[in-house]
Amino acid sequence: MTTIKRSGMCGNSPKNQLVEELAIALILGDKEKLEQWLTEQATIQLVGDHSSNNGQAGAAAVAGVEQIAIEHAISHGKIGAASGTWTTSDGGTVAFSDHYEFASAKGTQVSSVACYRIPV
Repeated sequence: MTTIKRSGMCGNSPKNQLVEELAIALILGDKEKLEQWLTEQATIQLVGDHSSNNGQAGAAAVAGVEQIAIEHAISHGKIGAASGTWTTSDGGTVAFSDHYEFASAKGTQVSSVACYRIPV
């Protein structure tokens, strides 16, 4: 079971909460949640991979995630970002930063995601 440490930054901001939940869903490959929060045309880009995937099919779970620590989850207008780290059962640690563009300022669905992943 994966331990999740949340940022504590979401307070009364539903968009910040969505940003945090999206980061967790992307790392865990939770397709059910991603289908709910991503538009049908959404793209997920793993920066440095030089490819974009359709959001509905493009999220793959990271194997063996033991802990996710969300450091920041913020939003403003049509953008949002989450950052933190995750650790795996083999002892690896990855720093991440995900950048989201909402389909509208209301912020209930995301149209694109850029994912930065750095092994540390």
